[in-house]
Amino acid sequence: MKKIWKILISILLLLATAVVLFSVFDHHAKKKTTIELFEFKPESTATFQTLINQFEKKNPNIHVELSAPGDAYTVLKARIVKGKIPDLIGLGGEQYYVDYAKANIFKNLSNDSMIKKFNPTYIKSLQYFEKSKKIYGVPYVANVSGVLYNKDLFKKRWIDNSTKLAAIYCIMPEAKEPRQDSSVFGL
Repeated sequence: MKKIWKILISILLLLATAVVLFSVFDHHAKKKTTIELFEFKPESTATFQTLINQFEKKNPNIHVELSAPGDAYTVLKARIVKGKIPDLIGLGGEQYYVDYAKANIFKNLSNDSMIKKFNPTYIKSLQYFEKSKKIYGVPYVANVSGVLYNKDLFKKRWIDNSTKLAAIYCIMPEAKEPRQDSSVFGL
């Protein structure tokens, strides 16, 4: 009889342990992973929230928190100092991006297979901007900026219309000085 009780108690303990383990695993299986998208343009939050909603429908175990503070650069610098860097950061192609990349704030994505899905020109632009072969970001959109200039004045002073942008950069120091014929800065 004692042997039967020992066997029953052993079976009950085994079942109780199994119930506890399965409930723990079930709880972890239902738990969502939360990531943060830190966006620098508060005016774009509606667009990003739409994209987040679509992403979360396809990935129900991932929750994306959108953060778009008013003074994003200051907030991000403070968070970096505190070691609370967001998972994803959406910022423009400006010096802040280069500074953060050089400081190894971002993950090096150079060998990530997803890079091949982006327009190679965008990736080369990032590398040119960073002055590095490494890739620390991926473009969400690409903006085009133009150069406005007076063709006649350009032709008269230095360059014809066929000049490459590199030549324009060479004369930039002079462009920052006031012209002799006026108080206007520029060429």
